Amino acid sequence: MNELLKLYPLANLPRQSRIHPLPSFATGTATVYVKREDELGSIATGIKLRKYLSLIPYLASSQREVAIVGGPGSNNVLALSLLLTEHKIPYTLFLQGNKNTKVQGNFFFTLLGTPSDKIVWVEEDLEFDQIKVLYEEKLQKRFSWVPLGASSKQSLPGALTLAEDILRNQNEHSLTFSHIFIDAGTGFTAVALLIGLGYLKFQGTAHIVQVAGGDLEFFVMLEECKKHFNDLFGLPASPIEFHMHRPKKAKSFGSISREHLEFITQMAREEGILLDPMYNAKLFLEAKETIIEEKLSGNILIIQSGGTLSLSGFTQHFKDL
Repeated sequence: MNELLKLYPLANLPRQSRIHPLPSFATGTATVYVKREDELGSIATGIKLRKYLSLIPYLASSQREVAIVGGPGSNNVLALSLLLTEHKIPYTLFLQGNKNTKVQGNFFFTLLGTPSDKIVWVEEDLEFDQIKVLYEEKLQKRFSWVPLGASSKQSLPGALTLAEDILRNQNEHSLTFSHIFIDAGTGFTAVALLIGLGYLKFQGTAHIVQVAGGDLEFFVMLEECKKHFNDLFGLPASPIEFHMHRPKKAKSFGSISREHLEFITQMAREEGILLDPMYNAKLFLEAKETIIEEKLSGNILIIQSGGTLSLSGFTQHFKDL
């Protein structure tokens, strides 16, 4: 992988995370580990930081103001806006929703770092391309646009470092993973993992827990990233074998079940790991149930993708537990 990544400059950001066992997930035939992407950064949250490894240098080189699109509670909006400030790259936020949104969770931290005159509120039902055309004309300004979740071709080299780091974990611990579980929102990082592991000849199986969107969107993202990989590196992409899963409870994005809230508390007390209710909790609970129901064996890895800071926006949901 190093020979590929040398083709594109990467920002000076963390890219190695540790693994450790999850005793409460172990079965008679499976040893389960967690990869602590949440420890890569508290604000530039976990696995998203890998996208920024290659995206930040690209945005710096564009010499344009950056436009970030997303919801007020977005992990990406918060993390990327703070990193752009650190790197002295000007930006404007195009937030989808109501400007009277309750100030809590990620939105609170975003407002701390972004003055009100750098926030433009846009209609929630507008597509990314519509926002881009409408506001470049309205503001008479050209931006470097970052799509939802920073899922772009320029983010792919950085996202590929996850696969490389998993193989480093294997080598350090003298083990091989037979199964890897990861969540998917836009699907970009999960797809990058499939492609990166394929390039590195990984022999195990990936399990994608689709938290947002559906299978169709995921496979569209897969084809887009395969094309990006070929465009960037002049090589065909060969993803590893994978299976798709959906959360059994609170299937729609943004929904929360009591079972997930209880599971978050259980994981904090049993394993010392904080999970967010949108992604992590659904991933870990689905992984645990799948391991038992499908009698998976060998060494199994679950990726804690980060975003834990968003828990601060859900405190009211825990008061009755």
